[in-house]
Amino acid sequence: MQRVLNELRDLVRYFLLPFLLALLPRRACTKLVKAISARPWFYETEAQASLAGARRFIAIADEAKWLRDYRLIRFTDDIDLFLSLLHSDKWMARHVCLKGAWPAEKSFVTTTFHWGNGIWALRSLRNAGVTMTAVIGIFNQASFKNQMFRYWYARLRQFETARVIGGGVISPRNIARQLILILRAGRSIGVVFDVPAHAGAKCLSGKLFGRNARFARGLARIAVAEAKPVVLFFSCVDPQTGMREIWIDQPAHFKNDTELGEHLAQRLQFAIEFRPAAWHQWYAVDGFLD
Repeated sequence: MQRVLNELRDLVRYFLLPFLLALLPRRACTKLVKAISARPWFYETEAQASLAGARRFIAIADEAKWLRDYRLIRFTDDIDLFLSLLHSDKWMARHVCLKGAWPAEKSFVTTTFHWGNGIWALRSLRNAGVTMTAVIGIFNQASFKNQMFRYWYARLRQFETARVIGGGVISPRNIARQLILILRAGRSIGVVFDVPAHAGAKCLSGKLFGRNARFARGLARIAVAEAKPVVLFFSCVDPQTGMREIWIDQPAHFKNDTELGEHLAQRLQFAIEFRPAAWHQWYAVDGFLD
């Protein structure tokens, strides 16, 4: 019985409610999202774990507000998936604020963080004429045991990501050569920086919360090896207005992995301090720190 109840809850959380809210005008959607996020109905386990991680490293004046913002950002991320599926770029023009610009060059490495809400940044990138291949974990049904609706939600999200960016999504395992060929063909690749490094693996290093931090070396290093610019972006909903905001850094070249890791860690720290409840990795923060 409990499994059935959990599945019904996931059906409402990941599909029915986000889809219905995506059909509403933005102002009405924003009001309802605020009302729903004010209650611990969804994301509460994740929210409490994230708050426990955050309070160890940053000052939180109002924990109730922090939890509301966390739930709102997570909820909006689910709604954005259906908004992207349902709406044309006209919706973007009205409700997404772009700060900065994508480079004229079409071959670079984009990177971002597990922070905020990213689907509109990918739409914006596509509209700038960039074809990108994204490196993300590829889910299989075995990793979602007894969680059918979460599995199908993950599959739907991967489908929409691949549709939006144009170059498809691929698993991060043993694909360095393939990604180098993509860059040399004049296209772009996208990676997420804030992934903890495995013990004993090569890593990128930087400072986070004043401590040494280790990040998966991953594929951002290809930018150094191929002398390609790195374009960092981050994207989030404004919890007060419901507007989606995208910030794009200027393209930057890096001489080595050390310089790259230090720069990205600094920008991650900036994003976290700017909107702490938007970082999805608080629960795993110890995995980054020495």
